[in-house]
Amino acid sequence: HNVAALYVVMLITGVSFGGFSSVFAPLIGEYFGLTHLGKIVAGVFSNGAPAGLIGPLLAGYIFDTTGSYHWAFVASGAMCFLAVACSFFVVTEVKRPRPETSRSAGAACPP
Repeated sequence: HNVAALYVVMLITGVSFGGFSSVFAPLIGEYFGLTHLGKIVAGVFSNGAPAGLIGPLLAGYIFDTTGSYHWAFVASGAMCFLAVACSFFVVTEVKRPRPETSRSAGAACPP
């Protein structure tokens, strides 16, 4: 049992979740606008709760059936690859602010 590997994985997981938490809402707001930000964030996190309940139960069932967690990890990895593949089909148009024109930088002029 390699304790050093456990610490490395814990560090990577902690940094990943910390990075995800800090950029998730701003990215959703930028991609989809602020009007539906609450609904989108609630939907994403609400879907995570059943997955957090079902995943360990399913992994336990796989272990009880096969005597190994191998296929549980294979299934989990396959779902991760499927999620990444699906992300390539997401088409969004990010609205970028217009660059400033020759007007003075602090003036409040309507477009």
